[in-house]
Amino acid sequence: MIVKLRQPPAIYADSAPPHNYFRFRVTPNLEIAAAALVKESGEEMRGKMTELMAAASLDAAELMAYEELLDEAMHGSQAGFAREDYVEEAWRIVDPILDNATPLNPYQPGTWGPAQADALVADDGGWFNPRPPAPLKS
Repeated sequence: MIVKLRQPPAIYADSAPPHNYFRFRVTPNLEIAAAALVKESGEEMRGKMTELMAAASLDAAELMAYEELLDEAMHGSQAGFAREDYVEEAWRIVDPILDNATPLNPYQPGTWGPAQADALVADDGGWFNPRPPAPLKS
């Protein structure tokens, strides 16, 4: 699929240059490209079309699933997509967890952690340290 952008002005020649565009390709290789008329290096006012492309190589099974999903979307099938009520219910459950973030307790590097961690295990005898901590290097 190619998405042509508005016709750029004729600044490098008397005739209008080609359209800048975005190109999307699903098969046989997954590619996305952007092309634009850019000034050639040097003092002369000449332009040339330049394309920047990103490509990904997928195995056949992944590509088939992606093609199937796009085909379903183009034909209006919602079988491969989450329903709105499902998404809303998932956010209803997850949002309170995200809003109730665990506080961060900073501590010095090379130590066993913050004092708050010591308080968590104080009733069980504290942390077991099998060897004395190595001195900190500065």
